[in-house]
Amino acid sequence: MYLKSAMALALVSSLSSVQAAEKTNGMEISANVSMASDYVWRGFSQTYKKPAIQGGLDLVHDSGLYVGTWASNVRFVPDGAVSDGAQVEWDTYLGYSTEFKNGMGLDMGYNHYFYPGANSERNYDFGEFYVKGSYSFLTLSYNYSPEFFGNSGKAHYVGLGAEYGLPYDITLSGAVGRQNLKGDGDYTDWSIGLGKSFFGLDFSLAYVDTNIKDADDADDLAAARAVFSVGKTF
Repeated sequence: MYLKSAMALALVSSLSSVQAAEKTNGMEISANVSMASDYVWRGFSQTYKKPAIQGGLDLVHDSGLYVGTWASNVRFVPDGAVSDGAQVEWDTYLGYSTEFKNGMGLDMGYNHYFYPGANSERNYDFGEFYVKGSYSFLTLSYNYSPEFFGNSGKAHYVGLGAEYGLPYDITLSGAVGRQNLKGDGDYTDWSIGLGKSFFGLDFSLAYVDTNIKDADDADDLAAARAVFSVGKTF
């Protein structure tokens, strides 16, 4: 609980500074903060089906180069189990994004996931290279990790996402992805959701699921669920 409170306080402090920032020398800084009923990543709960506090900072140059950081509380073990020490996920990323005259867009870069405090033998930290192509309301992405979470070897992830505007400024979004892991670890995840902004806040409700049907604990963390979140971008 202390780490969650400290992280939230740090985010609020950072966001207060961001609000006073102005665009200078072609650089622009933005921030985001949110609360979610669950932190689900590629179909798996990262907080053992508990709520999450999340936030990030992004620095973008007019050239398309950007750098950013993002953090969330995490939990990978159930109540009563021996702690693995992981309480926070901290991401840092560097990339390049551009849009072409024909309406297509390209985004590519590198993201590194840190889990400070996690037991060293777990080897949770890992990195991914990514490339995303977009056109109209569709986005196709590919992620590659030379050494995935928990030293599980090479991993590939291909995803297709879509966002479509509905009446009353409601956004309909959907995504499907295929995770390929070394050995017997392939699975598919998907989601569909609605988003709407009220009083300067962004609300979303999504249904997420996977095709994992094994009767074990991993199945429970990857089972179908609804995820609600509220956030704000500065």
